[in-house]
Amino acid sequence: DTAMLREVDAELTIDAAGAKYRKMTIGKSAATVHLKDGKLTLDVSDVTMYRGSGKGAVTVDATGGAAAVTVNGAMSGVDLGALLRDAAGGGSVNGSGSFTLSATARGNSERELVGSLNGKSSFRVAGGSVSGVDLGGMLKNTASSFSGGGATTIQHASGDFTIRNGIMTNRNLSVSTSSIDATGSGTVNLPSRSLNFRIEPKLIAGIVTVPVTVSGPWDHISYTPDVAGIAKGIVTAPVNVVGGAASGVGKVGQGVGQGVGGAIKSLFGN
Repeated sequence: DTAMLREVDAELTIDAAGAKYRKMTIGKSAATVHLKDGKLTLDVSDVTMYRGSGKGAVTVDATGGAAAVTVNGAMSGVDLGALLRDAAGGGSVNGSGSFTLSATARGNSERELVGSLNGKSSFRVAGGSVSGVDLGGMLKNTASSFSGGGATTIQHASGDFTIRNGIMTNRNLSVSTSSIDATGSGTVNLPSRSLNFRIEPKLIAGIVTVPVTVSGPWDHISYTPDVAGIAKGIVTAPVNVVGGAASGVGKVGQGVGQGVGGAIKSLFGN
């Protein structure tokens, strides 16, 4: 409810040793708050959380029929494992993460704000891992990898997104695991809380590689071999190469999805 923003004027300076937001722990922070005539500006000059640090600004204009929100911020060096444990009650993603977000939204509810979100964002992950799924094995067409279990060691991963009406579109996903490198593209649909990505391995001499489709709701992501990609000649191998992999489809993704979904929820809310 933004009505109170039109009723009060305020000027505050915040210098806190720590704070709690939902279940997340925020460390030492410095910020200023300016509120006048229904327009709020929160300028965070420094914030530390989960071994990382960042800064940003949020403005809320409540003078119209629907609140207009602008967000600009960046965080770096965040301990993803610790963040997800507090933000999402668990998760299978670990590593050091950096994020940027520059976006606008308009609405009087969380649903309206998420559905009208426009802007851009990016992420970088280094020295990480994803438990419960062997993405490297999937990309190298190891049939047992599609039956669940295993883990993926991520040396680094990165991507940039454009955001339109709550749908985040990526065209330059880059992932380097301990066993294979890959690129990809896809979308994250914030209103429907789902994603759809296609990850394509870089060809390795002597190894049959298979593109993998990652899709579904955040809490139950599925991984499937892209047989159509093989048919188009992205790799040269008989179709029955992926027969064993296809039989394992649907058996992985729930735990990983909780981690991925938790990461998104920690940025954009429940």
